[in-house]
Amino acid sequence: MNTLCRSTLMLSAVALVAPVALAQTADTGGALEEITVTAQRRAENVQDVPIAISAFSASELEKRNVGSPLEIIQYVPNLTGNNNTGLGSANVYYMRGLGNSESIATFDPPVGTYVDDIYIARQNSNNFGLFDVDRIEVLRGPQGTLFGRNTTGGAINLILRQPGDVRRGFAEVGFGSFGELSARGSIDLPVNDRLSTQIAAYVTESDGYAKDFSTGKDENGADEKGLRVAARLKVSDDVTWNTSVNYVYSGTFNKLNFECGTVAASGTPAGGCDGRYMNSAFGSAPVANVFVGIPNPAGAGTVAVPTTVSNGKADRPEGIDTNTLLIASNLEVGLGDSVTMNFITGVMHLQQDYLYDFSEGRQGRSIGGVTVAQLPNAPLLQNPLIISNAAGVLSPNGAFVLGQQSQGDQFSQEIKFTGDAGQLKYVGGLYYFREDYSTEVADLATGFTTGAATLAALQRYIFRAGAPV
Repeated sequence: MNTLCRSTLMLSAVALVAPVALAQTADTGGALEEITVTAQRRAENVQDVPIAISAFSASELEKRNVGSPLEIIQYVPNLTGNNNTGLGSANVYYMRGLGNSESIATFDPPVGTYVDDIYIARQNSNNFGLFDVDRIEVLRGPQGTLFGRNTTGGAINLILRQPGDVRRGFAEVGFGSFGELSARGSIDLPVNDRLSTQIAAYVTESDGYAKDFSTGKDENGADEKGLRVAARLKVSDDVTWNTSVNYVYSGTFNKLNFECGTVAASGTPAGGCDGRYMNSAFGSAPVANVFVGIPNPAGAGTVAVPTTVSNGKADRPEGIDTNTLLIASNLEVGLGDSVTMNFITGVMHLQQDYLYDFSEGRQGRSIGGVTVAQLPNAPLLQNPLIISNAAGVLSPNGAFVLGQQSQGDQFSQEIKFTGDAGQLKYVGGLYYFREDYSTEVADLATGFTTGAATLAALQRYIFRAGAPV
């Protein structure tokens, strides 16, 4: 089990004098839409911000049919991104060449994600963009002065819409290929002149666009759900309190796959496979063939399974379940005409159960008289392991199964003050952050011996230094 506990306390103050407008904004049919952003931790027109920024209002996101923050990568220079392999809900961003594809606690991404001014430390819990979004700000380049650590490449600032003073709402339903069904909606429910509330929810489901011929299952489908309850209380003319409770569930898997040929009715490969097939790290023939002829440490006709794997940690079917709860609070206090203080509090809990079978296999595969259905771990592992034949040598099918159970808690407290004294605009504050994260890992790998012959065989394939094995 790996456990991470860390805390950070930061004091910062910045003064800005007469900034020059270098920002970017969207072209809205010949006229520039005025977008208010908080790229400098204050509300101001995007045209007045001296930062390389791309800002998208709610109307602009709707016109571009952007349904999640990850989809904006096609509209932002120097920004790319994707979902992690296995983690269909983890948004991974690369900005100006800086990025990180890991979502574990010891790897911090250099592109920070913020939701309503609250830093989201883990990439497997940063997908809040399916709610009712007010705007998305993409800040390129180092943002450590105003946004803190882990923003070497830049920052993604997601601002969700706050409750309004009038009753309004919307609902959307969508259908797509591969059995896709999506629905989302939001409604503002003002209670009186001082208190407004909001309820927003979404659900997205699909069957999946890839076929696993080892199990006959459709893979890489979507299973996303979210619920948000927010409130805005105008305590007085100078004091406003915004608070929200956000719950997000993701069961969206993201397995490796590739396009290939056909498979015979028996399931035996015949020049490839039919449609999209679930591949693995051992998918290519040159790599898979490295295992041929290597003695199986488990003996002839048996499955090479390490005895140290705990079935108690890997007793779930293949897939992922990620539950994220974020509680956000922003108390804004006006201290005169030009000074404002904000007390921003964020509490988040993450629970993730994960099992991914990277093994390569074919449905009905039989080696040495042992079939997939006869394997002791078949209900758990889905795909075949490396199996030895009667002669005690390994088949070309490699096996690697990884299971994780993770829990994370983070707490952040920020006290921010901003002021405007004519030509001098300033921002300063205190920031505290603490994160506790633990991960239990169970992995199963049917590897090979590390003798000289094995290493030589691997080297020939890696460095092209000899004839194939």
